Amino acid sequence: MKKEFYLRICQKCNKQFQTKNRHDKYCFDCRYIKICQICGKEFNEKGNVICSSCREKPKIKVCIICGKEFIPPTCHKDYM
Repeated sequence: MKKEFYLRICQKCNKQFQTKNRHDKYCFDCRYIKICQICGKEFNEKGNVICSSCREKPKIKVCIICGKEFIPPTCHKDYM
C-alpha cells in the first residue's frame, strides 16, 4: 500500500513542506525548536528543555547550613 504525501504550511515559519503524516504542523527545520527554560533563547535539539550552553555552565548554589555560595560536585548536593 502506497502512502500518500500531504502538503502543509509550517505554523512557525510559514514555509510549505511535504509530509506523510497528515497531523504534522511543523516543517523539519522547525520541528525541534524550543525555548531554553533557563536563558529563554531558542535552540534546536531533540529531547532537551535546556540549551547546550546552559547545560555546560556550572550551577552555583547557596549552602543551606552556612549560606555561602558554592559549585556542587553533583546536581543533588545542597550543602558544602
